[in-house]
Amino acid sequence: MKILTTTWSYDNNFDIKSTTLWQSFIKNNDPKNFIHVHYNRNTFLSLEEDFEQRFGFQYEYILYKIFLLKDFIKNNIDDDIIFCDATDTACLSCIDNIKPREYDVMFSREINQYPSSLGDWGDHAQWNINQINDKVFLNAGLIISTSSNYIKLLTSVFDNILTKDLKSFGGDQGIYTYHYLVNNTPKIVLDNNSSLFLTTFNRNIEHFKKEELPCFIHDNGFDYGSPQFIKNFNLV
Repeated sequence: MKILTTTWSYDNNFDIKSTTLWQSFIKNNDPKNFIHVHYNRNTFLSLEEDFEQRFGFQYEYILYKIFLLKDFIKNNIDDDIIFCDATDTACLSCIDNIKPREYDVMFSREINQYPSSLGDWGDHAQWNINQINDKVFLNAGLIISTSSNYIKLLTSVFDNILTKDLKSFGGDQGIYTYHYLVNNTPKIVLDNNSSLFLTTFNRNIEHFKKEELPCFIHDNGFDYGSPQFIKNFNLV
């Protein structure tokens, strides 16, 4: 099992060792199982211009977390993968015995709907009333998969979704949400019970105990009022 994360900036380097993901991971895991892919945006200026024109808001998330990631995985990783956002996640235990699903790709579940509007996606790509009432939405900050299924997922996204050029995708999460809602293969399933992944935005921190937290925490939306589990539970 490998942890995989991506970053991008206008520099050749990114200090991954300053992140909560790295600092938490090395407490219980071998650093050789941590894979960090960094992209210098200056190298991809023409692609950035194209992706911004096609996808608008958070186009760079689609470029660096989906488009460029496929070939990296294909050429470099044979192991099972847990993809984590780099700067707002934490790994709380050893990953050696964690196994992905054989045929599916599992994403974290969150209780906040993003993208909030799917107006131009068509009737076939909408949340149903039960998902909305139960607040069962996809989050793309934590993903577990075999490398082969991950490649299949990215290939399907390339062939069936990126070609739609919808600005309402709002980044990689919208791309994967579309794939999930139209039931493309490989199938995406959500960690509905937060058995492995806990995405914290809009969660009530008083409902959780430190000793009962799952292996991975994603403090998404910390700049929009996330309760910041990592900080408040002193997880790093």
